[in-house]
Amino acid sequence: MMERVLQHLGKNVWSLTISRVLYRFVGIWVSIYLARGLGAEILGGYAVVMNIIGIFMAFTDLGVTNFVIKEVSQDESRAQIYLDNFFALQLVAGIIIVGLIVFTGEASGYPGIFLVALVIGSIGPFFSGLANTYNTILSAKSILYPFAVIEIVCMLVYAVSVTVVIILHQGIVALVAASSLIAIVKYTLGKMWASRFQTKVRWRPDPAVMKRLVWMGFPFLLLNGAHFAMQRLDVIILSWLVSSNIEVGYYAAASRLIVSSLFFIGASGTLLYPMMGTLIKADKEKARLLYRKASLYLAVFSAFVAVAFYVMAPLIVRILYGDGYDQSVFVLRLLCWFIPLNALGLMGSTILMVGGNVWRVVWANVIALVAMISAEFVLIPVMGIQGAAVGLVGAELIPLVVYTIEVVRIFGFHLPLAKIAGVVLATVLAIALHTFGGMSQEWSAIVYPLAVMILVVIVGRIITMEDVRRISAMVFRWEFTKA
Repeated sequence: MMERVLQHLGKNVWSLTISRVLYRFVGIWVSIYLARGLGAEILGGYAVVMNIIGIFMAFTDLGVTNFVIKEVSQDESRAQIYLDNFFALQLVAGIIIVGLIVFTGEASGYPGIFLVALVIGSIGPFFSGLANTYNTILSAKSILYPFAVIEIVCMLVYAVSVTVVIILHQGIVALVAASSLIAIVKYTLGKMWASRFQTKVRWRPDPAVMKRLVWMGFPFLLLNGAHFAMQRLDVIILSWLVSSNIEVGYYAAASRLIVSSLFFIGASGTLLYPMMGTLIKADKEKARLLYRKASLYLAVFSAFVAVAFYVMAPLIVRILYGDGYDQSVFVLRLLCWFIPLNALGLMGSTILMVGGNVWRVVWANVIALVAMISAEFVLIPVMGIQGAAVGLVGAELIPLVVYTIEVVRIFGFHLPLAKIAGVVLATVLAIALHTFGGMSQEWSAIVYPLAVMILVVIVGRIITMEDVRRISAMVFRWEFTKA
């Protein structure tokens, strides 16, 4: 029964994943248009606006979503109570977030065009929060396909609206309006579809229930806020400390590529969370093996992605953004190491959360955020935009170390350190060959290091055919076996 549920969930998750991948391609397309058509300064301004909106977007559900899904999935008779109160809570939170977004722009001293874009962009978090209430209740009832379809529709609407903006050669405000339009569409379609399943808001909020929702969601609010702030505050702090948005544009050109590539980590988390949640209660030995194997697979894949970004950085930047973005190459080669650090910590955070140790994950992320902010204010005046990259990557080490230690202490689960050391060796050899190999042809400086890395992984039996079969079962059938 559980396997059928997981497989049903998997189909919907992959629909959502595909839509998010396409969203990221459209986002990169926007960056290319801004970089080539309007210049680094406009690209930097757009990045600042979208990162401010993105940070507050992480707070829209107040961390309540997971709690409501758990409560309603256990007792569907409470669905209406939670819908009414969650919607009222989202409405209040949305109004506050709109004010905070505009206040942030004013307090930062941004020019008028930025403030207009922030006002328009604040519509996005407001309607996304309202749409989330319907999505949450339907998800708790295992009615997942409506919002999977809605995500695909919204992605297509976004692609079309961005294309129209580019054809008309419009700027920041129009592009931000296109992203806000998606939130309105998502809310409208979500409300219409939810009504087909007798899911309608009755406007009967109960202060006691709302208070309980806020209290239960608080740790997840901190976790989501700290996690997403780490990936977005670097651009905002950079805009405060440098003299021109041109430098922010160079940094944003690289960071956009890294943030877009993190989709596979999010998809992996969605895939592994229910698996680990089931195994940690039913089969601890199998959970231990999943922790080791999934961590290894994520380490190998993410390290390969990071090396690919490193060796291909000049080519990628030149093809996407054109000439004049040399500074983005150096930033990309620093930021790419955020990917394996983030990926390697995924299983640790997952097992701690499903094992009832959410607060340890929360504090690890809060401490990392504080460390990153402190480092950014020290490093950016000294190193410029490269300092922003160093601060972000360095701070990501903190949750990884905390997760690893806590998982050993609480569960007795260990990372496969010998094989991860092999991944590190393969990575070092690939980078060394690229740097000191003396290859004059650009293609050889890309292909040979990647080939060496793959060869070390295969010859060193870091990944075997058994692992390939297991990965296939996990990804396509949502199954995990010991052998």
